[in-house]
Amino acid sequence: MPLPSQKNARAAIARKSQEENAERSRLRRKTQNFLDQAKEAHDKEDYATAIKLLQQAVDVDPEDTDSCYGSLRPYVYYSLACDYSCSGNIEAGIRWLTRAVRVGYGVGPINLRHREWARKDPDLAKLREDSRFEPTLTGKTQPKKPSKTQVFFKIFGCS
Repeated sequence: MPLPSQKNARAAIARKSQEENAERSRLRRKTQNFLDQAKEAHDKEDYATAIKLLQQAVDVDPEDTDSCYGSLRPYVYYSLACDYSCSGNIEAGIRWLTRAVRVGYGVGPINLRHREWARKDPDLAKLREDSRFEPTLTGKTQPKKPSKTQVFFKIFGCS
């Protein structure tokens, strides 16, 4: 039989866990609200407002760095990539797509459909024109810049 202090400790741990779960749920609802509002702005082609709302969604819970399992962060980042692409800001679009992939968007067998969607998503059309799109989407980096020695050997036909 546990000692009274052990019972108190277990009860305190259980309460703390419930409080953390309630807070996580509150933050998720708040993030979802910003996502919903951003989608409305996006559908009206008001990309500046959509970006502002999505930035607020990012700021809701800066510690939410989980992978896509239980987190809205990959979808917020992907939406930012879409809105930046639609507004013509390719650099920011690639940056946010990179972040989305890093936190789980399109990663793993369950999420391959997301990666396939990104390859045909009309909102990412401008990003797809950039040579960094596919390596970013697959999580592979661009080939490294050749060293000066490699360039020298290529120019002068040395092996």
